[in-house]
Order: sequence, then C-alpha cells, then structure tokens
Amino acid sequence: MRMVRCDVMKWFIATLRKEFAKYGFTACPLTEQQLTTLYKLNIKLEDAYAIGCDVNSGYHFDVALDATLVDADHLKKLIS
Repeated sequence: MRMVRCDVMKWFIATLRKEFAKYGFTACPLTEQQLTTLYKLNIKLEDAYAIGCDVNSGYHFDVALDATLVDADHLKKLIS
C-alpha cells in the first residue's frame, strides 16, 4: 500500500512540474517539501498550480495555501 501511495505522489509531483514547464516556468516555484505537502493535503493539480503561481508572484506558501483552502471551503458551503 505504501509503495502505491509513493508512486502516486511521484506522479503528482512530476505532473505538476510538467504543468509549470508547459506554461513557461524555467524552474518549479515550489520546493520538494511544498509539493509533498500539497499531495498529502489532497490538493487538486489545478489548485496546486495556482498556489505555485501565487508563490512565484511573491506570496508566502502558507498564505497561498490558506487562500486556496478557504476558497474551497467557501465553495463547499455555497454548493450544500
């Protein structure tokens, strides 16, 4: 089970890095630890990319992550 989770995490990180490269980033704006955190929090790839864009724009990782989580929580409340 742990091996499967590790493979999925590697896929998540590799896919996210490819997205950054696809849209012109010469380097991933997120650290390995930040990428792992996003995976462990079950953040969607689209949201993880947006967090990376925020970090690249100068926002601290924690601020960008909190904003994404607040937006997701707000959206859940609107839908229910």
